[in-house]
Amino acid sequence: MGEQFYTNKQQMLNIQQIVLGHLKQILQICCGEFRSGYTDKKPVTSGAGGYWEIIYHEDKRDAYINAVNALADLLLPYYDKIMKEDVEKIEGEMEAKRKRYEEKKVRKDEWISEKQEVTRGLFRKLNLLLHRKDYLKTAPYTEIDAGEEVEED
Repeated sequence: MGEQFYTNKQQMLNIQQIVLGHLKQILQICCGEFRSGYTDKKPVTSGAGGYWEIIYHEDKRDAYINAVNALADLLLPYYDKIMKEDVEKIEGEMEAKRKRYEEKKVRKDEWISEKQEVTRGLFRKLNLLLHRKDYLKTAPYTEIDAGEEVEED
């Protein structure tokens, strides 16, 4: 996982920095309220009069889902056997929920909430993968670490 990405001559990023930056963005989304998207009107005055500016506020649930899916895509080359099995189960669960949405004409708001729930499971599995790969370690590996076990849901 030591690939280097060059954005310009002064700055060099490796895949670990990109993943950590992406995790930070996901956590920032999680720190706010998971609110559905909506529009707002704001009055704007100009020299000759005024008008209403329509502002769209993104659906934070969709933003979370997209961010976690992007992280999954980014980590895909590093999946181990456990993660591949977990992703297969999660994709099956998502497909079953999608079919229910299409067949029963479930409200879009409810569908997004269901997708968010499944995506949270994916995010947890991705974090367990990162732990198994010692991806977030900054200290050297010790014998004490070798005995640690990660409890999965």
